[in-house]
Amino acid sequence: MVGETEFMIKKKTILRLISEKGPLIPSQVYKEIEENVLLASALLSEMASEKLVKISSVKIGGSPLYYLKGQEKLLEKHIDRLHEKEKKAVDLLRQNNVLMDISLEPVIRVALRQVKDFAKAFEVKIGEKKEMFWKWHSFPSNELGWKVKEILKTSTPKNYSINSKQKTTQQHKQPQPTQSNINSLQKQQKIVEVKKTLKRETKKKKDDFLSKVLQNLEMDKLRVITQTSLRTNKESEFVVEIPSAVGRLVYYCKAINKKKCNDGDLSSAFVQGQLKKLPVLFLITGDLTKKAKEMLKKEFKGMVVKKVV
Repeated sequence: MVGETEFMIKKKTILRLISEKGPLIPSQVYKEIEENVLLASALLSEMASEKLVKISSVKIGGSPLYYLKGQEKLLEKHIDRLHEKEKKAVDLLRQNNVLMDISLEPVIRVALRQVKDFAKAFEVKIGEKKEMFWKWHSFPSNELGWKVKEILKTSTPKNYSINSKQKTTQQHKQPQPTQSNINSLQKQQKIVEVKKTLKRETKKKKDDFLSKVLQNLEMDKLRVITQTSLRTNKESEFVVEIPSAVGRLVYYCKAINKKKCNDGDLSSAFVQGQLKKLPVLFLITGDLTKKAKEMLKKEFKGMVVKKVV
């Protein structure tokens, strides 16, 4: 069984490869770490969750690119792989650096929301309203103020109205945002995000799935050593003791609540078990995909899969 130290070495190898070659997909990594594509993909996913690497929204053959902070510009060479409408939106934003959302065609507005690698949203307070803008990912934030002013001089957003006082004194003049407006709004957004997070934490949902799994483990006379709810009512993990003819065995247990568990779900649980140097018990509420069943027979023979009832 592969130990944790060896996995750490493989992760360092992956970091070196990405540092030298730029954004990569799993099929460009697996040979270098002497593993299969599935395990390489699982390792990269683990590294992304640990914030060692970032994941792109643009995909190659269905797989995202994994890259390091500071390599965002290198993703631009993959723009041609985007869908036609998304590519059109990206090209328009790259040419203009900043675009006002409400003044764009609906198809462009939708596309910009899909290309998160290249389009970064921000809001500006104009008079009593807040308007959404998009900036090219590498456009300097300290230049947003004058760019927004320039846009407002040449365009009037649809559905935009000024109050009655403004109408009598500034019928043809748009209220102008300042850099302080932008900075202030960004700070307000961060405060709102923190408040939302705190609110979510104080009003946690009851984890019925976790309770159900614990009941199943108790019925099977398994003793829970540790338990963690990874996603409320969706995913949990445990370390358990399983009774056997040769004594109690310790297993890493992953429980997932979904209709279909794929090979990625299996590989993620497998990697965690490898890191903990424990065999794996995989609990599911639904079924395994055809590919997952094949991988279970070929790659993960020691993994035990059981349904939660």
